[in-house]
Amino acid sequence: MAIAVVCNIYILIPLYSLIANDWNVSVSQTVLGSSVFSFFYAFGLLTFGALSEKFGRKNVLTYGMLGSALFTLLVAFSSDLFTLYLFRALQGFILGSFAPVAFSYCFDHFKETKRTLIIALINMGFLVSGVVGPLISSYVSSIWHWQASFFFFALLYSLLFILALIFLLPTERKQKESSQLFSQYKALLSNRNLIYCYLIVFSLLLSFVSFYESLHRFYEAESMTFVKAIGLIGTVAALFVSKLTKYVGMQRSIIIGFVMMILSLILIALSKSPLIVSIFSVVFVASISIIIPSIISYIGYLGEKHRANAISLYSFILLTGTAFGPIISDVLSFQHVLYLLIAWAFLNIIFITSVKQEKMKEAAK
Repeated sequence: MAIAVVCNIYILIPLYSLIANDWNVSVSQTVLGSSVFSFFYAFGLLTFGALSEKFGRKNVLTYGMLGSALFTLLVAFSSDLFTLYLFRALQGFILGSFAPVAFSYCFDHFKETKRTLIIALINMGFLVSGVVGPLISSYVSSIWHWQASFFFFALLYSLLFILALIFLLPTERKQKESSQLFSQYKALLSNRNLIYCYLIVFSLLLSFVSFYESLHRFYEAESMTFVKAIGLIGTVAALFVSKLTKYVGMQRSIIIGFVMMILSLILIALSKSPLIVSIFSVVFVASISIIIPSIISYIGYLGEKHRANAISLYSFILLTGTAFGPIISDVLSFQHVLYLLIAWAFLNIIFITSVKQEKMKEAAK
């Protein structure tokens, strides 16, 4: 589900010129289709976490997939820019039903060790989708037309709806007044330890996106698919996060991740040959794959009875960070992006070491 959902953030990238030629509009106008999607996707992330408390995790995940299939199908029938923007907005909003609810579902149904692994796999899917999404849409559209990519994902979401309906376990519903939502978010954002975690979260996918966006601008586009594919080997590190946190603790796992990030970026900055970049991009991606499941486990713990909303905020902030990635890579050179990410990683180490030690120990139990 994670790969299928997040692929739609990137699915339009190879289709910009095809749609522009088909409708006789500029590429920049079609690019707005992705921006509209991202905005409403972020809004959906904030909305469905709270709704899952009232209507149940399984119901939101299951019927969210059904709605995703419907609106993705509608995107395929877009006939002009207005309908593209409208259906992409609806598609983005309903796809926001997955991430925060899936994470909360993990906390409800799985014990700590298994939960960490499953959360790691979900986040690994988020990273993989950055490469898989454009590859699928590029391949499918080359066989038929750009609409075929959306037909494909509509069919996939329909299948996931059936599987979710059959296999997902129901979760106890918690009836809450909607007026409490903002007070809950206010309470979460008044938690200093959570604020440190959210500051770290903001930089994670921002670092991933700005690194590959700036790398894409620095090298020829033809070489980028290979470099990205090699780098995604690093996502395998997510499978070992539960063992790492068990032996060294949650805080040290996160610090290890940032140290790996810093070293990989320094070595890439010193030697920007495609081979060196490919090798150490594996370490860079591995560092993010270690940090994300560790930090979300801690956020879930700190959220306590407002866990779904805490994770909704996590998902919203994570996605908001990605929106700044292309801006950073557009303003700064590849070398300066590397310097920025190195400095940011050092700052994140300060943030995580500022979290109270007793809280980290309790969360690791």
